Amino acid sequence: MVYWKDHAIGEAARAAAMASKEMDRKFLLLRRYQTWMIILLQIGLIFLLLGYAIISMSLLSLSIGVLNLLYRFSLWVCTTTTGRETRVSAT
Repeated sequence: MVYWKDHAIGEAARAAAMASKEMDRKFLLLRRYQTWMIILLQIGLIFLLLGYAIISMSLLSLSIGVLNLLYRFSLWVCTTTTGRETRVSAT
């Protein structure tokens, strides 16, 4: 009777150890996937920020170009209406 009890305890311990090993394997696999997901998210965030910077710089360049065109147009209007060239001073 002692043998069967010891055998049952041994089987239960072995089953628990195998379940623990399986859980450890799944946890390590999940940990590995989690690490890769974090790396991919960081790379995606870098590309998102780079895209935002490129778009904002393009819009800034476009707005400076539009302001330059408006300035030249105003100079042209002032020159053609007054007959002399007028410059806006920086002060």
